[in-house]
Amino acid sequence: MVKCDFQQQLGQPKFQRLYVCLRAAKEGFKAGCRPIIGLDGCFLKSVYARQLLTAMGINANNETWVIAYAIVESECKESWIWFLELLVKDCQIVNQFGFTFISDKQKGLLLAFEQVVPKCDHRFCARHLFSNYRLLFKAKSLRDKFWEALYATIVPHFTRAMEDLKKLSKDAYEWLTSPDKPPRHWSKSHFNTHLKWDMLLNNLCESFKATILECRDRPILSMFEYIRCKLMKRIQGRRDKMLKWNKPICPRIFKKVEGNKAKAGACVAMWSGGAINYKGGLNVMDFVDDCYLKTTYLKTYENLILPMNGMDMWDRSDFPPCLPSSYSKQLERPRKCRNKEHEEHKGKMKMRASSNQFETALSHIPNTHDSLKCGKCGKKKAQ
Repeated sequence: MVKCDFQQQLGQPKFQRLYVCLRAAKEGFKAGCRPIIGLDGCFLKSVYARQLLTAMGINANNETWVIAYAIVESECKESWIWFLELLVKDCQIVNQFGFTFISDKQKGLLLAFEQVVPKCDHRFCARHLFSNYRLLFKAKSLRDKFWEALYATIVPHFTRAMEDLKKLSKDAYEWLTSPDKPPRHWSKSHFNTHLKWDMLLNNLCESFKATILECRDRPILSMFEYIRCKLMKRIQGRRDKMLKWNKPICPRIFKKVEGNKAKAGACVAMWSGGAINYKGGLNVMDFVDDCYLKTTYLKTYENLILPMNGMDMWDRSDFPPCLPSSYSKQLERPRKCRNKEHEEHKGKMKMRASSNQFETALSHIPNTHDSLKCGKCGKKKAQ
């Protein structure tokens, strides 16, 4: 789907937006993915300074599934409404009560939700919510209570954590209980259980952005062709790998089940009275939900992206060629890395210190053999 601006004095349409939702992507999402969609946007590193919007799903093995992506001029309410309307139509989201979106509260996205999918649930990414919380409340006790309320799985535990937070800081309690941050958006205790997915981070889109990092400075068509080839290889590779798996449930889910079985082995059964009605012959795997089965995974990956000819073999249309979008000259050298948050820098510094502790210590030893010179007179200073 291409959107152009026809209000041009030259008589030719000017490129504005481009939306891509491959048939294999939308059919695979409807066949075996859970009804949750992650939304996010990122800047392109080319000279046109546009943004890439992405919609991601999650498959039976808790892996990412790319649904749709689009190029827009900016991240605003109008562009998100345009993207969501096309996404809802492709995914056939008729019963909005059964779907949930998770996002980082991008510009204009909340207003777009109210207009396009007002009945769908919405989750906030915990990492971005905590980043805003940490800027105002820096005490460790307040941060611990934030995560305690976030990871609470039942309402009584959530209520107790919020009461403790109110005793520590009334301002932090009021900030976290404001009308624009209801607990159904960010706490596990208020999530719907039909999704079979309680993750609090929007890592679906973050992992996809890391995958296409090397092509975000290319022209738009070259970047989209790179993404299409990447998805084509990924779908076929994952399908071939799963066909060799000989368990009824997917590998990541199988690993979790085995871990929980090991933990349950340390439990001691206590008599609580009454009769015990036990039916023998049952296996733990029989109680795993259908959304985690290998058959569900293969239903998703039956939809393959077939190879196609290169751009030099594409048919030419009768429509007039589009003018490129406005060129924006960069004032400085184009940036390759994003702005990292404080916690990311802190974790990276700890990792470096632990792995290169000896080299780090040597780098801080002053070199006493070099003479220091005065910046004004040029004379060497006495050691």
